[in-house]
Amino acid sequence: MSILAGAYFSIASSAVYVLNDLRDIEYDRAHPIKARTRPLASGAIRKNTAFAILCALYAMLLSGFVFFPNVMLVIFFYLFLNV
Repeated sequence: MSILAGAYFSIASSAVYVLNDLRDIEYDRAHPIKARTRPLASGAIRKNTAFAILCALYAMLLSGFVFFPNVMLVIFFYLFLNV
């Protein structure tokens, strides 16, 4: 169970990363280093693709409520704090 809980937490942290990149894309494009190293700012990943990835990550997290409702409450609290 702890391995799956860790996997769900990893999915949650990935969702936070993608959301942060989507929100900061214009700032990152203006930054001399982040414009080359961030996937969205550099153009390696399009905004539509990142949004689709974010939706898929959130769908995976919602599926966790079927298996680990108590763990998912903690993970959603983590998401709430980071969003």
